[in-house]
Amino acid sequence: MKKIISLCIVICCLFSITGCSYSKDEIIDKFNQVLQAVGDDTLTRDRDLQGDRVFGEDNYVGTYQADYDSFTGEEKLFGGTSLERTSGNEIHISCELDITGGKAKLLLQTGDEDPQILCDTSTTYSNTLELPSASNYIFLQTENFTGSVDLTVE
Repeated sequence: MKKIISLCIVICCLFSITGCSYSKDEIIDKFNQVLQAVGDDTLTRDRDLQGDRVFGEDNYVGTYQADYDSFTGEEKLFGGTSLERTSGNEIHISCELDITGGKAKLLLQTGDEDPQILCDTSTTYSNTLELPSASNYIFLQTENFTGSVDLTVE
């Protein structure tokens, strides 16, 4: 969050120094682009994932499939930071979680709120959510997890 605030201050200073001739909407759009770039860097890199992720139209949506063998860790799979997504703030999440050993939780982190558990048992989860203007991340948190995940966010 400190990184975002620092970037906002830099952008405001640049606009005031250069005698900004941008409209309010253009400034908000530029600010949103900066937020999205910072938010994209927060996701787990493809090479560090246990499975295969394919992004959709942006980093908020796509598919992820993985098989785990005694894995402990956290993988930020989808999401970002923006004032408003181009495709709207509604997403649909479908997940099949098969836990044969250890623990696994599919979570949604929104802003500074505590993560919301979407799924933490061997089950199928499906829900449509409205994301607020904030940082929003879907991630998997595991402890000695053996099993599989099949996740679709659209």
